[in-house]
Amino acid sequence: DESFQVDIEGATASSSAFGTVTIVDDDENLGLGAAYHLDDIGSLPSMSIIASNANGVIGNWASDAETGGSWGYHFDEQRRFDLPQFVNSSVGDVNEVGQILGFRRVLDRNGEVTELQQPPGAFAYAAAIDDDGAIGGYAEFGTTDRLVHWSSPTAAPEVIDTPPFSTLGVDEMANGVIVGSVNDASLGWKAQGFRWTRDEGFELLPRLAAGDSSLAISLNRHGTIVGFSGDNAVSWDADGNITDLGLGRAIDIN
Repeated sequence: DESFQVDIEGATASSSAFGTVTIVDDDENLGLGAAYHLDDIGSLPSMSIIASNANGVIGNWASDAETGGSWGYHFDEQRRFDLPQFVNSSVGDVNEVGQILGFRRVLDRNGEVTELQQPPGAFAYAAAIDDDGAIGGYAEFGTTDRLVHWSSPTAAPEVIDTPPFSTLGVDEMANGVIVGSVNDASLGWKAQGFRWTRDEGFELLPRLAAGDSSLAISLNRHGTIVGFSGDNAVSWDADGNITDLGLGRAIDIN
């Protein structure tokens, strides 16, 4: 399956093939000022692509019965590097500095691993890392989840005072802003996107219509968030105002 789609205006892309979509300048491309091509990076058993930066792509794969186990990997323009630091674990994100994040550890460009500290009385899952090395995740406290923030890989975790939702997931972090989604009986068991910043705290992002399920999936350095509400793709600006982008789901923004 080599199908892929590109939103030239927003410079966002997604692919169902195991490859990367590269946006390049091209004034002759239908007058749109940009063109794209698909770079095939091959395939692995049960392979997934998680994130990418200027230096390549990271993801996870489950090996065959002969070798056993599962691995994180990094793929640059030439070859794949398996990451023994994430054997039988998962990689979750990578930043432009080259720090690769797993559920419980960070691998830097020098191959050094930092184990993340855990909050007292709970187990925290790291999910996103920004270019300054700050990390966002969540921790399970009994029957509720709480947002967790590490200011750096070596910092003690800070449990954010959020409402006690039954489930909380973090999707991305940029410039100190964390986005994700929560779900709970108080929301009618309909997921709802959220945003957290140091200055503004935790806030639920508006839906297109009451009763919609919504997810906040990605954000850029300008504070624009994309995701979906109901059956439609949406964006939220830095002030939290929602815009209907039409039928579909927005999964990434640069």
